[in-house]
Amino acid sequence: MRLFPAFMRGTIALFAVTASVFFISSCQKSAEPDNGTERANSFSSMEGVVGTASNSASAITFCKTRDFCLWAGQTINTGKVVIGNDENNLYVIINSLEGFQDVSENVKIWVGDNLVDLPQTNKGTPIPGQFPYKLKVDPSYTWYTVTIPFSSIKTSGKLDCSGKGLYVYVHVDAIAKKKGETAWGGNCLADGPIRTQGRWYYNMTYSTGCCDECTCKDVN
Repeated sequence: MRLFPAFMRGTIALFAVTASVFFISSCQKSAEPDNGTERANSFSSMEGVVGTASNSASAITFCKTRDFCLWAGQTINTGKVVIGNDENNLYVIINSLEGFQDVSENVKIWVGDNLVDLPQTNKGTPIPGQFPYKLKVDPSYTWYTVTIPFSSIKTSGKLDCSGKGLYVYVHVDAIAKKKGETAWGGNCLADGPIRTQGRWYYNMTYSTGCCDECTCKDVN
């Protein structure tokens, strides 16, 4: 997997749509509530991290975003993961089309710029139970937005919006095809999961972007 590919830059706004369609649009700065259906619904081992559950996408202003697929049971495309940032935070937005399993810590996230810091076995298998961001989503929701301050992410140098490259691992206890499945965020064009010791996972890469330039363009 290549790290730090070229991505679209510009201020991009995320606004509410149906649970199956996600539009990222324009240079408008807004943060509209989701008609009362959003609520804080999380816990985390890292201070300042907030999770917000909803049944549709929320209006958040980003400097940049990148879309990924949510892969359940190794090969089932069961939703999406959108990673974005503004001047101070990284956002991880999870859309599990059939919802989340009713278990504790059903979302686990690790972010960093050096895989030496990734909790993993001697064979290189990620250990989600040791990820720093462990959160609980109410299973009645299908969208979950995790706000992670740059200051809480361990990196080799100062993390900001100026094109800093990151690895992102997102593990989800999801519902897919009406049953509980392990899911990972990963590249939608991936040939398949990474396998170690009979286990499997996907990972993602993301490079931050600043809001000093605006390319007004809609991306589905």
